[in-house]
Amino acid sequence: ELTFWESIKDSTSAGDYLAYLQTFPNGHFVALARFRAEKYAQETKVQEASSGTSQPLLSELVAEVGRYHAIVIGNNDYRYVGKLQMAVNDAVAVAEVLERLYGFDVQILLNATRYSILKAISGARANLSERDNLLIYYAGHGIVDETTGRGYWLPVDAEPNVVANWIPNTTISDMLAAIASRHAIVVADSCYSGALVRSVPARLETGAETAALLWRLARKRSRTALTSGGLEPVLDKGGGNHSVFTSAFLDALYENDGVIEGQSLFAAIQRRVVVNSEQTPEYSDIRGAGHDGGDFLFVRQ
Repeated sequence: ELTFWESIKDSTSAGDYLAYLQTFPNGHFVALARFRAEKYAQETKVQEASSGTSQPLLSELVAEVGRYHAIVIGNNDYRYVGKLQMAVNDAVAVAEVLERLYGFDVQILLNATRYSILKAISGARANLSERDNLLIYYAGHGIVDETTGRGYWLPVDAEPNVVANWIPNTTISDMLAAIASRHAIVVADSCYSGALVRSVPARLETGAETAALLWRLARKRSRTALTSGGLEPVLDKGGGNHSVFTSAFLDALYENDGVIEGQSLFAAIQRRVVVNSEQTPEYSDIRGAGHDGGDFLFVRQ
């Protein structure tokens, strides 16, 4: 046993330590051999992911990240403020891609009132566990109170200059903080949607370095927002049958063929939107929602 151990004690191969464990299941170095076998096996997975051999990582991440749920909202037919043209079409397309290509359980709300939006999000609080992932997509009017700096979503029953049916961003943040799901992301295609996020974006490593972080991101709680612009108006058109932002969002989802985290998805979207419009998308953690350094992972089925 000592001769065998001396021959492998400086090895970085998980296979050598597994061979020791098989040969000497009650040996003196079992605990250390098991630790090193697990350590070097994990490092091998990361190296394979960084070099493009991603299937082992993908299959295990699918089991790690759990179930996916989405609340998809699209509002065109406003009663008291100007109607929109593309929001409903955008929402239907997003719901279809999330369900068909990414395996989401989707709840879609078209021309939704304040009550129906908050009821759907409250349902997520009641029904989702830590093993779940939640995406909320909103396409519709947004507004910022110039006095308070607070942003709002406007349901179809919102009236101008009457805040009773507006939905404050702080309400969305508070509800997300109370939902048990480990990962949650808000994708907001509305004017002034940047009021939902912090002013300093969360930046993660990219490329091969991101592959090495995927497991850590999967295990940490995340509350992030991908928004169509900052504190600025955004286009309800410009992407064919979709808004310029949602068109870029859909393209990025179609082009992904494995696992992509929110930051990389944002990078794929940002340039397309900036070169085709006057708006600048943002991606960051949501104020006061309990973000803890993770990120939302989109896993192609």
